[in-house]
Order: sequence, then C-alpha cells, then structure tokens
Amino acid sequence: MNIIKPKEKAHNEYCPMCRTKMEAGKIKRFSDTKIKCPKCDHTAVMEAEKTEALTPREQEIYNMLIDGKTPKEIAYELDITYNTVAAHQKSIYHKLDVQNINEFLTKFRPAGHISVFPAVEQQHQRSKKSLFSAISSLLKRTKKANFINWYKIGDEYSTYNVKIEKEEIDGQLEECVTIFGTMSGYEYAFAGATSCIFPSTLKDMWKMKMFSFKALGDGNKYITSFPTVETTEGNRFNYVFSTVKDQIITVNINIPDDLVRISNSEDKIKFVQKNIYQFNIHALNPGSYSLKFWDIRTSR
Repeated sequence: MNIIKPKEKAHNEYCPMCRTKMEAGKIKRFSDTKIKCPKCDHTAVMEAEKTEALTPREQEIYNMLIDGKTPKEIAYELDITYNTVAAHQKSIYHKLDVQNINEFLTKFRPAGHISVFPAVEQQHQRSKKSLFSAISSLLKRTKKANFINWYKIGDEYSTYNVKIEKEEIDGQLEECVTIFGTMSGYEYAFAGATSCIFPSTLKDMWKMKMFSFKALGDGNKYITSFPTVETTEGNRFNYVFSTVKDQIITVNINIPDDLVRISNSEDKIKFVQKNIYQFNIHALNPGSYSLKFWDIRTSR
C-alpha cells in the first residue's frame, strides 16, 4: 500500500476531505474497491489502521458508539461505571484523532453500518439478547397490584382524608391515591389509609419478594404495614420511609427482610406472609401531612 502523492490524478476520485488527508499523508489508498472513497464512503475503512490500536474493551465500546448507544446505556449494558466508559471514550477519540461524537460518527460509521470488529459485534449481540431475556423474565415476575378501594383511617383526635383520581404522570395514566390531613399528638395517634385488595393481587402478595410503589411527598416520614390474621392493633410488621418535598421517589420493600415488628405487647407474633390481608399506609409524625402514591407492584 502506497501513500497517495499530493499531485496524483487519482485525487479527483475522492471527496475534498479525503483529498486533504491524502495530501497530508494521513490516510492511504487501498486497491480493494469495497473500501474506496468515492465521495464519500471513506469512513471506517480508509482509516482502519487507526482502529487496530484500540484495546478489546475499546473495540467493544467503539462498536456500541457506532450503534448509537449513549455512554449511560453502554455503562448499563457492560455493567461498568459511567466514568469508566467516559475514560475509554476519551482514549478512543485520542487514538482516532477526533474531537467529539459527531466527528467520530462522520469519520468512522460506514455506509450500510458494517462493524469493523464483527467478532466483538457478535458478542455484543449475544449480550443484548441475554439482557433482553433477563428483563423479559423480570417483567413476567413483576405484577401491578390492583385494589378494590381505599378507606381513610385514624384516631379520634386526628383529621384524615383519602382521594383517588386518575392522573397522567410521565406520559402514563396512573391511578393515584392521596392521603392528607393532620395527625394529632395523641400517644397512639395514627392517620392514613387502608386498602381492600383484589384476590389475585392478594395471592401475589403472599409470594412476593418485593413490594414497591412511587410516591410524591412533603418531606415527612411515613409508615407502611402488612396486617396478617395473627396481628392485632399492638402487633404490626412495618416499614418506615422518608419523602423529599415535591420529589418523586420509588419505595422498595424487601419482604420480609425490611419489615420491623412494632409491638405494645409481650406477644411473640411471627410474620406469616401467606396470611396478609391488607396494606396500610399512614403518617408517622404529628402535624400536617400529604402523600400521593401510585404504580404499586409486587415482584417475586
């Protein structure tokens, strides 16, 4: 393979960008017709020698960038940190003499989008299939919980209300439950809501490993409980979570590991998951409260 000389007539076959690079001696002309410019299919192949300097991991990230993946997506799929991806991306740009993603794709994404590293590409495709399979399996084990109704509950000194309405959140129509009011300073005060659960969801709750929901709160703490037929007013298995004012959070409760027994009696009650019959949620501290929650799910 010979360097094209500046005044060679063959330059006319190439686009201005390729001619400029040839005159500077940065790229070579190959005899193989499938990797010729002409005006302009020079991208990945005409500068292929540069890609040979990439490490195996850089080659893998190279292909994913060619595929249009973002650094965050690459970090997720390869199970590495975002900073690690950024470091590899910087090294790739340096070795390939490009400044940004636009210049990278312009120079190295070939027409027809054929990978420079087919073996790595095949491995990447297998990884994607495994990821999709895992996600599909997880979705089958995660079910949205359905409730017949919600009812307000509280002590005689507190004020408590429940509102149920459909709202569009992040492009999805969700059934949102809002509890609000003022919890008294009474020693045994409580204020919130209890649920009447569909039988199918109840069966899922008997086997769930995780119970989750999204919430928009007011900065206060709230307590959830899963009453069973063994529990009484003085024996509950609870989970406490904090909210951030005007910020959506996801509450994930590992069952039964995250549940804490709170009791006013000496009874040694054990948590029997198959005997859950309700889900309750109420404010933890005295004072005004307001909590909206939705997208309740069980996961096995």
